[in-house]
Amino acid sequence: MKRIYLFFTGLLCVCSLFGQNRYEGSVSFSEPRVTHKDNTLILDMEMDLSGMKLASTEMVVLTPILKASDGMASKEFAPVVITGRNRTKALERSLKLNNLPVFDLKPQLFVRRTNNADQRVNVSFAAPMENWMRNAGLSFREEVTGCASCDKGLAERLVSNRIFSEPYIQVAATSFRVQ
Repeated sequence: MKRIYLFFTGLLCVCSLFGQNRYEGSVSFSEPRVTHKDNTLILDMEMDLSGMKLASTEMVVLTPILKASDGMASKEFAPVVITGRNRTKALERSLKLNNLPVFDLKPQLFVRRTNNADQRVNVSFAAPMENWMRNAGLSFREEVTGCASCDKGLAERLVSNRIFSEPYIQVAATSFRVQ
């Protein structure tokens, strides 16, 4: 009888481990493609979610941040929100009832994650060009929340040390005539 109790107690412990909400794997990013057009900086990149396993009630908010090399200036862009199946339904319900979820910035994209499937998302960010951006790096703040919007983790991941491949050097244009 004692063995039966121990067996069921052990089985209960193992089953409770599988019931936990957990975010496994990671999101990988392609090298950002940078365009400087009409005094606007445009960053295009691809996010690969294939290595990510997300519980149905979880949500991951990825906020891109452009940071100056000296750390004195930064620019946050609109986040990308990745949700599990049940969390997607809850967000849609909340949006239909005009109870907007709390985000620092309005998300540019909502993505429903399908585990064990290849999933890639193209994202683009734009901002007015400033001098400090020429030597800036790109990182993502990753916020993971559970079913009751409880915090499950916060991390910052560096994607690129420099968004421009070579240091920016301003060259003065001169012209002269030889006689």
